[in-house]
Amino acid sequence: MTDSFAHRLWVHDHTDLFLVTSSLAAASIRRFRPDAVVEVVEAPARPAFYDAPTVTEARAALGIPLGVPCALVMSGSWGIGPLDDVARALAASGVYVLVVAGTNERLQRRLQAAAETDPRIIPFGYTERVAELMAASDVVLTSSGDTCREARVVGRPLVLFDVVPGHGRENLMHELELGNAWLAAPEPASVVAIVHSVLEQGDVVSSEPADPRKWEQGFIDALERVGVDFDGSVDARVMSAQKLSPLTFQTPSCNTAKPCASGRATVSPRYTS
Repeated sequence: MTDSFAHRLWVHDHTDLFLVTSSLAAASIRRFRPDAVVEVVEAPARPAFYDAPTVTEARAALGIPLGVPCALVMSGSWGIGPLDDVARALAASGVYVLVVAGTNERLQRRLQAAAETDPRIIPFGYTERVAELMAASDVVLTSSGDTCREARVVGRPLVLFDVVPGHGRENLMHELELGNAWLAAPEPASVVAIVHSVLEQGDVVSSEPADPRKWEQGFIDALERVGVDFDGSVDARVMSAQKLSPLTFQTPSCNTAKPCASGRATVSPRYTS
């Protein structure tokens, strides 16, 4: 579970192990099942984010000069919030803006119209190039969610939009607690002021790439504690763990682990390819 607080529907009586990414999430599981086995692990990200290109490579591919400020603006697959107004305001302040509309076609049309009047606005619809866009950017503006973890893996600071109620607000508060994140009202003037403040603190951008082995080892250890066997060398154990990665599991409302006849735990992943 990558959200910061569990919904009751996610907490099944016959789940052997809950994998969460914060102590807050663990506590939210135990309010429904005090006897639940819960392990806090490092949040994973897709391989592309661990293997993101350099700033030079990413900007060359996108036609963005080195040495100019650049921001990535996105807000989930639905493109929630006034992203077109934010993009215009940032571009007018001298920032190159990579802005992702996701599946929001109306937003994409507005962004394309904005790009025609200011070449510093570079719009995208739904795209698989997010890791590259993050690598090209100095800062990532987004709503709370998995995008935040991806930006942290690439090593970019976050400016967060408070536009998703409920679990979105809980996730936002957790991201602020983790640090290297700033909160902006979803209004252009607020966003521009905060982005420029972040850019002036140039050292907030981490130069250390995230190490995927950190979450892989935590994932292996958690599964072994409930009886899953990983035979062979360390590399073989990591490869086995990757096959059982949380990224291939069924959704949290499905029971992903069950006891086998021997009494040891087994995991039933749903493969995505």
